[in-house]
Amino acid sequence: MTHKLHRALSVWGATAFVVTNMVGTGIFTVPAFVRASTGNGLAALGVWIAGAFLALCGALFLDGGLDEARRVIEELFRSRIESLPPPDALKDAKTRLQEYLQSHGHALPRYAVERVEGEAHAQVFWVVCDITSLGLRAEGSGSSRRRAEQEAAGGILLQL
Repeated sequence: MTHKLHRALSVWGATAFVVTNMVGTGIFTVPAFVRASTGNGLAALGVWIAGAFLALCGALFLDGGLDEARRVIEELFRSRIESLPPPDALKDAKTRLQEYLQSHGHALPRYAVERVEGEAHAQVFWVVCDITSLGLRAEGSGSSRRRAEQEAAGGILLQL
């Protein structure tokens, strides 16, 4: 006589199983490695918590599928996701300008330091950004060449 077992594991059951495995057996073998890899106890705890969260996400996926896992994760992080700036705002002006120019088939901008003012410990850099193919030019200044280039690229973006 053959009996077939019905396989059913709820989200909480899967979570309990994963946590038991992580905390139960893994607690004796993994922490020293995690601590050595991260360098301090607080970072190790963060890695441990992140691992538990990923395990929970995996349990959600296994129990309810991708759509259910996505729904729960989005609900957990909704307020943080909504407070994020638009993806383009996360990129600096030089990167956005370069991506725009390349996507429209234009040559990359040319940056040139026009002048440097001030003492060595408090210099101000003046940079010009030129896009000759579009006839655009902008100037920027900053406490470093990079900051001045960013400001100049931002000036070009405002002209586009």
